[in-house]
Amino acid sequence: MAPLSQGLGRREARARARAVLAELGALELAERAPQTLSGGQKQRAAIAAVMTAEPSLLVLDEATSELDALSVLRLFALCDRLNAERGTTIVLVSHEMELLAQHASRLVLMSEGELLLDGPPRGVLRELTTFRRAGVRLPQVAEYADCTASLLPWSELPLTEHEAAMMLRRAAERAAE
Repeated sequence: MAPLSQGLGRREARARARAVLAELGALELAERAPQTLSGGQKQRAAIAAVMTAEPSLLVLDEATSELDALSVLRLFALCDRLNAERGTTIVLVSHEMELLAQHASRLVLMSEGELLLDGPPRGVLRELTTFRRAGVRLPQVAEYADCTASLLPWSELPLTEHEAAMMLRRAAERAAE
């Protein structure tokens, strides 16, 4: 309905809706009745419906909560693309810390309505104690780096497994010289 309310014709509106559903890996939902959809399918359809409006600001509150792992990855990739290609600002409230650490340009940690941390992921994630006090799970690789900091020479906090492997490889090469 959003494209129709923006003045697009039915054919264009339908094409835009199908394109967004395809990007989310949910094209098979296009012809299904809403009452036949699972919770995750309804969530993907709702996200697609909002995205057809091509908003300049997109707020997704726990949008990944009922999605399978592949759909979560597709949603993050689509958000990256919308931001890069259209300049869409994405506000994503989520507990998907591994993905937030990799995809976000800014992380905001809140607890009980209080702003605790705000900044680039690498900087914010250094505040491990604040995350723990707030009861927010850290990305596993950051947790691993913190637990092994006295044993392994981390040059900085890794945000991905690939980064951690590269840092350890470089440290091993330096030690072998």
